[in-house]
Amino acid sequence: MSVPQGHLDAALAASERVAEIVAAAESAAEQMRILAEGRVHERIAEGERAADMRVAAGEEEARELVEQAQVAGREIIERAGHEASETTAEAAAEARELLDQAVAEAAATREDAAKEALAAREDARREATTLREETEARVRELTRDARQAATDVLAQGQELSENLRALGDSLYANADRLLRDIQVAHAALMERIELPPPRWPAETRGTKSGSGERGDAGQRSREPSRSRPRGGRSRSPQLDEDAEVMDVPEFVPPRPRG
Repeated sequence: MSVPQGHLDAALAASERVAEIVAAAESAAEQMRILAEGRVHERIAEGERAADMRVAAGEEEARELVEQAQVAGREIIERAGHEASETTAEAAAEARELLDQAVAEAAATREDAAKEALAAREDARREATTLREETEARVRELTRDARQAATDVLAQGQELSENLRALGDSLYANADRLLRDIQVAHAALMERIELPPPRWPAETRGTKSGSGERGDAGQRSREPSRSRPRGGRSRSPQLDEDAEVMDVPEFVPPRPRG
């Protein structure tokens, strides 16, 4: 006895659904991972570009300050050379002071630019780490949901298989019982058919009184009625003793788990 085609189709559809759920989860996880990596690289690249731009701007500003100081120093020295020799030392000192101040400002600007670049890199790394952690958590959640769905579908398939197996066993058992009942009924019918016909006593003919004939006729009419069952057929005791009432097979699968 084969399993109904509808149940087999349901089991195949359930297995295909499991494969689709797992494939969708893996695809979504891979896309989120690729997107997160791209964002991480973009944030790091932006931080690097911002840091490089700040460093370049600081160096450019420092060079401009140094050039301005050098120009101012040369102008002061030139003016001092034209004036008097006693003011040359003062002019040189002022020029050196301006130069030192310009160098200090350039160093401070370069240091500030480096700090800002470092802070930008740290911010980019923190954002990248947070984004990676969120992506990994989402991927784990999707994978866990897909595995749970696959487990549920597998459990339903196993329960359906067990129900089909139990239904098959019930059908086999009732088929065997029906075959035995048919064999018993067939044997009883064959036995009843092969029985010899009943023999009735011959009727006596003679000169009797009318009342005596009516009494004999009434007695003869009553005797066959007692020996012959209703309907003119005899009932075999084997059929009554061996016949078994066949129960209708009942199979109610258990309720699905909540």
